[in-house]
Amino acid sequence: MKLSYLFIASTFLFLGCKKDAVITPYSASISDGTIIEGNSGEAKVIEFEISLDAVVFGSTPVTVQVKTEGGTAVNNEDFIPLLSWDQIPFNAGEKTKKIQIQIVEDNTKESNEEFTILLDDVSTNVKIVDGTGKGTILNDD
Repeated sequence: MKLSYLFIASTFLFLGCKKDAVITPYSASISDGTIIEGNSGEAKVIEFEISLDAVVFGSTPVTVQVKTEGGTAVNNEDFIPLLSWDQIPFNAGEKTKKIQIQIVEDNTKESNEEFTILLDDVSTNVKIVDGTGKGTILNDD
């Protein structure tokens, strides 16, 4: 009796899926980050959090990649950019990862500056729902 219910339930699930449907169990997003610039010689970083909507299960990691792009904040003048797409693996039991971007401090009076950190999928089992984090460097001079 139990076997027939299992067969009916699994048949229903199978028939309910389209032939070309892709199952995407994880949704990923990245936060914004803000920091006060500081003065030359201080080691400061902006921290961003990459989040999945569920804890990773199984032995296959979920992988996303991140990259920085300058804006009003200039690469190597205001922050140290990621040189290329960096891959970030989420292993079993993980749901969040933190990324730190180093800030280049100065004593120059200037406006607040911004750059972006981009998130992209590598794994076929992840969908990016918010792939852009805004990094804001607050001027304190």
